This record gives sequence, structure tokens and C-alpha cells, in this order.
Amino acid sequence: MKTSEALYAAADYIREHGWTRGTFSDNAGRVCMIGAIDRTTARAGHVAACMALANTIGDNIVVFNDYHCESGDDAIAALEIAADIAAAEGK
Repeated sequence: MKTSEALYAAADYIREHGWTRGTFSDNAGRVCMIGAIDRTTARAGHVAACMALANTIGDNIVVFNDYHCESGDDAIAALEIAADIAAAEGK
């Protein structure tokens, strides 16, 4: 799976299952950004997707998810922007 595909899949996962902060996942099945990447991506792709996302947001993913995102829409937008950049780079 390409990095862009992994990031789009993570965005779709949050769109379908919901977003949370302060935890990897909650009892309702909602996930943070890293949780969404983890649920949709194999281990090798997980590292590449996290690196691409961190480079795009310019911050630690956990900090960004927990303190900068105000909603799942913010998390989805960041994942999709990172995916767009990765796709433009052929990744």
C-alpha cells in the first residue's frame, strides 16, 4: 500500500468510526489519528504514513491530535492533506 493510500484509508476510518483524543481508541470504537493509521495499515506502511503525516503537520502527531484538532474533521483534513502531498510525490 502506498503512503498516500494509507493516509486516505486512515481518514476514511475516522470518518466511518469517529475520532477521539487523549487515547488510542475508546469503547465506542473512535480512534485518534495514529489509531486510524494503525487500524488500516500494515506495520511497514504504518511508519511511512506516520512520518509523512508528522512532516505535513510539523508537529508530534499525538500533540496535534490531542491539542490542535478541535474535531474529527480537523484530523481528517490533516490526514487528507498529507495523503495529497504523498500522492503528488508518487508515494
